[in-house]
Amino acid sequence: MGCESEWTATTELWVDNENGDDGANGSQGAPVASLAAAVALASGTTTVHVQATATGYEGVCVTTDDVALMG
Repeated sequence: MGCESEWTATTELWVDNENGDDGANGSQGAPVASLAAAVALASGTTTVHVQATATGYEGVCVTTDDVALMG
């Protein structure tokens, strides 16, 4: 009792604008290169892990519900 919770599967995607490829699947081992590509792959509740790089990320507007950017 009192321990009930609704569990929601979360998709995890990785972005690395220096070593990624927008043709990749967005996994940790095969990150995409752009945030736009990650948002396009997002489905349901998605966490997008953004690799810190010397090259910045610009021009991104995330309007998709249930997408969290981490990094």
